[in-house]
Amino acid sequence: VGPGQLFGWSALFPPRRKQANARAVLPTQVIAINAARLREAFQADYTLENAIIQRVTEVIAERLASARHQLAQLFQTSSR
Repeated sequence: VGPGQLFGWSALFPPRRKQANARAVLPTQVIAINAARLREAFQADYTLENAIIQRVTEVIAERLASARHQLAQLFQTSSR
């Protein structure tokens, strides 16, 4: 994960458990958001919910595409 990128979105979606950990190898600034409070804010502001969920799903889609591409390259290399 690099500057400006999203990490730790799994707590927003059922089963609402953290699915990953990270360790910074350089001095790092992060923004931590309490997922339970964010979901409460979603109930009060559907525009906020839509904006956040849309961005998170874009990140998920990008990362899935990247993983798929990496797997395809791995299998192409190993089948040679």
